Amino acid sequence: MKGKSIVCIFSVMYNDPVIWGPEKDNDPSVYLHRIAINPRFKGMGMMKVIKDWALEHARQQHKHYVRMDTWGNNDSLRTYYIDCGFEYLGLQHLVEVDGLPGHYGGSVLSLFEIKV
Repeated sequence: MKGKSIVCIFSVMYNDPVIWGPEKDNDPSVYLHRIAINPRFKGMGMMKVIKDWALEHARQQHKHYVRMDTWGNNDSLRTYYIDCGFEYLGLQHLVEVDGLPGHYGGSVLSLFEIKV
């Protein structure tokens, strides 16, 4: 919040086997999802604020990684996350999975992480 304005929202999870697979999901991690920045605050470094919060939260929770994903074909967002300090790990091709919205089936995602 800044004043009475919501600056950004995102969700935090502590496992994500659908996107990260069973092996990587065993790593103690914080997963960031559905990051949305209020358009009035875009360009003001909000992702770096989220990253710093997530790293501190991961330390407090004794996690080893902060991880996130985005659509695989979004080159500018991929570059932005790398510039924010995330390591780009490559693409993940999803299959349709029960319990997830239909638009995830067949999607290609870019995966990112930072070691805590």
